[in-house]
Order: sequence, then C-alpha cells, then structure tokens
Amino acid sequence: MRWAFIIAFPTPEVLVKADKRKWENFLHGHKLARPATYLRRLEVFARAHRFAGSAAAIRAKSKLAVARARQFQLLES
Repeated sequence: MRWAFIIAFPTPEVLVKADKRKWENFLHGHKLARPATYLRRLEVFARAHRFAGSAAAIRAKSKLAVARARQFQLLES
C-alpha cells in the first residue's frame, strides 16, 4: 500500500488537487477505510500542501521517492 500511495500521489500538490472521491477510492481499494482513522486521513490529505518545502526540493524528492517506490514494488512481487 505505501508504495502505491507514493506513486498515486507523488507530491503534496497532487494529493491536495485530487478530489475526495479519489482519496476515498484509494483508501477503500487498499482496505484502509477504518472508522478510527478514516476521517483523520482525509483531513491530512486535504492540507498536505502545508507540509511541503520549496518547489524544486519537492520535484527532486518526488522523483526519487517514486523511483524507489517502483523498485520496492518490484522487490516485493
């Protein structure tokens, strides 16, 4: 799941711009729609841009994170 999340939402901007339906589909699709954490996760997704650094750093780290996530997915399969 963690690798799929990074690939689906590689930057805070992408996560925030995705609509609530996409977030819900992701959570349900990965069996993460637990009542205890569901609403809290949606709140964090909605304000993910607050945790971001500079645009250049986000682009560089996002590319690295996605590349690593794909590598880890291959290793796990």
